[in-house]
Amino acid sequence: MKITATVVSSDTLIYAWIVDHDDWGRCFIVHQSIRVKDHQPLYEPVAKFLDENRHALVYEEQTSDETMMGYQRVVRVYKLED
Repeated sequence: MKITATVVSSDTLIYAWIVDHDDWGRCFIVHQSIRVKDHQPLYEPVAKFLDENRHALVYEEQTSDETMMGYQRVVRVYKLED
């Protein structure tokens, strides 16, 4: 997997990248603290990117993560469509 662009990066709260994924091709990956809600300003770059690009959710998981605020993160992988 190769990161081709960073959409948002905020320590312990949210990270989002555009990547070339080995299995799924061009994807948008979001790592989001459970403390960050989809309506908050910090999430706006993610929401805008998803609004502007055709995509399909291919993976979602909530896991423990001591490095994220709230000690939990949600990981979502969106396959970007042409």
